[in-house]
Amino acid sequence: MLCQTLVLALLFSLSILMHILSCSLYENWLPLTMGIAYLVAPAPLCCYFRNRGDGLFDSGSKALMHWGEFLCAAITSVVVGVPFVMWHTRVIELGAALLGLSGFILATTALMLGIFFAKVGDGAEWG
Repeated sequence: MLCQTLVLALLFSLSILMHILSCSLYENWLPLTMGIAYLVAPAPLCCYFRNRGDGLFDSGSKALMHWGEFLCAAITSVVVGVPFVMWHTRVIELGAALLGLSGFILATTALMLGIFFAKVGDGAEWG
C-alpha cells in the first residue's frame, strides 16, 4: 500500500515538474495555463460517476452521464491540442509543447494507476 502511494506521488510530482520545466527552460510561462484545465477536469468526472448508478448504466441520468463524457473528452483535447496550437503559432517552442504533453501523460498514468490500485485493493478481479 505504501509503495503504491509512493509510486503515485512520484508520477504526479514528475508531471508537475515537467509542466514547470516546460515553462522555465524556455522562459515562457504560457504553457502553465494548461493548469486551468487540470483544475476544471474533475467536475465532469464527478458528474459522470455520480449519475452512473450501481448497475451497468441502468440507473441515474444518462443525459448527465453523456455530458460528463463529452466534457472529459473536450478537456482532454484542450490539454493535448492547445500546446501544439501555441507551437504552431510560434508562441512557445516545440520542446515546451512536448514537455507539457509528457507532463499530461505522466498525470494520466498516475490517475489510471490510482484507479487500478483502488480496484485491486478492493479485491475486484480483472479479466
